[in-house]
Amino acid sequence: MKSLLMFGLILCLMSEVCLAGNNMNYSNVEDIPPEKWLELNKKKIYFGHQSVGFNIIDGIELVMKEHPVIQLNIIEGRKFDGPEGAFVHSRVGKNRDPESKIIDFTNVIDKELGQTPDAAALKFCYVDAYDKINVNNIFLKYKDATEKLKKDNTGLTIIHFTMPLHTQKITWKTKVKLLAGRDAWEFHDNIKRNEFNKLLLAEYKGKEPVFDIARFEATTPDGSTIGFQYKGEEYFAVNPEYSEDGGHLNVIGRKRIAENFLLFLINELL
Repeated sequence: MKSLLMFGLILCLMSEVCLAGNNMNYSNVEDIPPEKWLELNKKKIYFGHQSVGFNIIDGIELVMKEHPVIQLNIIEGRKFDGPEGAFVHSRVGKNRDPESKIIDFTNVIDKELGQTPDAAALKFCYVDAYDKINVNNIFLKYKDATEKLKKDNTGLTIIHFTMPLHTQKITWKTKVKLLAGRDAWEFHDNIKRNEFNKLLLAEYKGKEPVFDIARFEATTPDGSTIGFQYKGEEYFAVNPEYSEDGGHLNVIGRKRIAENFLLFLINELL
């Protein structure tokens, strides 16, 4: 009887170990076994974006050169050509017109890809949220569109992206305005981006896959975050080490975001 109980306990422990292994969250690209990359290669993924999206693609290619075991089939276009897995990506819509991106993203999936992808993501650009724009309207249109896509395309997983940020310059003039209690317009654009991200995270974090590019852009290699305070609120901004022009990603930024995005795909889709 004791031996049977012991055998049952061993089987139970083995099952728990196996389950833990199947649901492991990887935190480093080097730790991912080759079979996981092969499994990811079989997925059909569509990524709609603009210029920062190309920065991410460039970063993925840099990571692939350093780690030849990663062999994503990256295709720039709007169609899956065969049964094999592929990471298809393209520009969508126009910058500073987020609604055009939502409409175009929807049309690509519904009418152009030819096959329902396993996962799809729309990434807005930092220029899509600026001082005068209503981020609540953007978010509601995005939410309605993605909900309809999931309803109309069985098996589709939507990967939600937070909106990329910009570096935050604070000049002596900005400091004077703050000391005088005056409005500092220099913060407005980044505040709008942060407000959109708060809406998106409140809706989807912990419920559906969310790639928080804004937080990665704001986080330094030592784990601290870059940001600013305005009227009692705290906001994220891009770490200046990751960008030469304040918005687009340099080589360091591209590699950082790409590594985290690849980890995200492995952890969320497999």
